[in-house]
Amino acid sequence: MTLTKEYLPILVAIIAASLAYLYTKRNNKLNNFYAQVKESLEGILGSMYFDLRIILQIEDEFEKNYEVQKWFNKHGRIEMSLFKLGDRNLINSYLDLEKEYRKLRNRTQIDQKAFYINLDRFYSKLDKHYWNSFQSLYNDYNWFNKVLNRPFPVKIALEIGRHLLNFSELIFYISAVTIYFGIYFGVLKRLSILEKNWIPIDFIMIAIRLAALSFFLIALISIILPGHSKWTEKSEKVGNFMLSPVRKLIRILKR
Repeated sequence: MTLTKEYLPILVAIIAASLAYLYTKRNNKLNNFYAQVKESLEGILGSMYFDLRIILQIEDEFEKNYEVQKWFNKHGRIEMSLFKLGDRNLINSYLDLEKEYRKLRNRTQIDQKAFYINLDRFYSKLDKHYWNSFQSLYNDYNWFNKVLNRPFPVKIALEIGRHLLNFSELIFYISAVTIYFGIYFGVLKRLSILEKNWIPIDFIMIAIRLAALSFFLIALISIILPGHSKWTEKSEKVGNFMLSPVRKLIRILKR
């Protein structure tokens, strides 16, 4: 016991130093990530995405082919730094697409059609990557834009509400996982695959109550907080998904 007391301050100091190091390292990585995303959005990713978006809207075939050639010449240059796209699969897709385009010197109509199908597929990947990067960088933009100019008591209330929302989401996910595995193990027990239910029914009932309460808080806070309508949209989608079979049945019965 005495030995533990002697070494306890040293142990606490080591743990505190390790946590501080890990936190600083994580912050540095996060800052580097944001800087790289910003550079990519302002540079090759933004240029490649918006240029291609305009090109695909061109209806004249000759003009479209000319703009595609310009697009490859512009973004295939070394100074555009393809690595700044930050996605290995996207870079490989671009290189494969460029290789396919360079082979179309004596292109037939069928080859050209196949190329534009692949170009559309590449655009879909590029679109997803661009908006994911944009969301990573500007995820809190709407929040700060709407909150920072509010009176101080309102800002405090909104910040508390935001933390409560995050906590409610955590409780909801934990409860949902508990309910899922509770039902899963219950089914296995009924099939005599398991000897006993690993998650007692009392735990499942508590998880159901917590899930209902947390979902209610999430829906309520999402309506109140600025820029947090995602849960409202998700609940509407879930509601529509659950009600769609009922609506179809009603339509069938009305015939």
